[in-house]
Amino acid sequence: MNYTYRQLLAALQELSQDELDMHVSVYDGTNEEYYSLNYTGKCEGDDVLDADHPIMIVNDPEATVSEPIDEMFPDTREALDALTIMDR
Repeated sequence: MNYTYRQLLAALQELSQDELDMHVSVYDGTNEEYYSLNYTGKCEGDDVLDADHPIMIVNDPEATVSEPIDEMFPDTREALDALTIMDR
C-alpha cells in the first residue's frame, strides 16, 4: 500500500500533542535504518515525478540535523538486531 497525503494527514491527526512535538522519523525496511525527515518541499519535475509533486526529503547533505538519529532513539539498533523472525 502506498500512502496518500490525505491518509498521512489522518494518521497524524491520531497522534497525541506530545507525539506531534517529536522529531519526524522514517524507517527504511530494506536497509533497516531510521532517517530524520529534513524538510518537505515540491519536486522540480523529473523522469519520476511531475513538477510540484509534494515530497519529503531525507538525507539532504546540506540540511543540518540538531541531533543524530541514533541519539534520538537510544538502543534502537541493538533492539532491532536482537529481533528474530520466526517461520510459520
